[in-house]
Amino acid sequence: MTYTIATIVEGHGDVQALPTLLRRLFAEEPGFGFARPIRAGRAAMLDPEKLPKYLSMAEANIREMGGRGAILLLLDADDDCAAQLGPDLGRSVSAIAGARPVRVVLAVREFETWILGAVAAIESPDTDALGAAKDRLRSMHGRYSETADQARLIAKADLDLLRTRSRSFRKLLKTLDELRDDAALQGH
Repeated sequence: MTYTIATIVEGHGDVQALPTLLRRLFAEEPGFGFARPIRAGRAAMLDPEKLPKYLSMAEANIREMGGRGAILLLLDADDDCAAQLGPDLGRSVSAIAGARPVRVVLAVREFETWILGAVAAIESPDTDALGAAKDRLRSMHGRYSETADQARLIAKADLDLLRTRSRSFRKLLKTLDELRDDAALQGH
């Protein structure tokens, strides 16, 4: 039976890019499925009155795909401290979601920072500390559009290099390992 990861994302580009990334990370693991991401936007994800609507939609996606699974929220930290906002949002989400496993991951600064972390020409041991990722991608590629380029670039990204350069990406990997453990407990 499929273990579904239903995602709630912030940006338009994340709707295509996150499933692309998840399929790469779970490529050797049959039995995992990914519902089409729900785009909620940052303000709605941080609003305790609006967030239940999106969690309910994610829950419905899991039920449609067999009922086993978890919810993953991914948003950009922007200028917020991911180490503070992530756990705070995680507690709020868990209180709303009940028994369904829910995890929160924040890309430090923005998702595009992960794309930069996978580029060998960027000589930074900590790409989470870099700013203006979209501007850097525009300079490197001549243009950059979240909806047109984000999924394509993450599909080609060197994930091993990214793992060494981004704590927030390592947090995503750790979170996915937790969901793998949950899947095993649910009989996957």
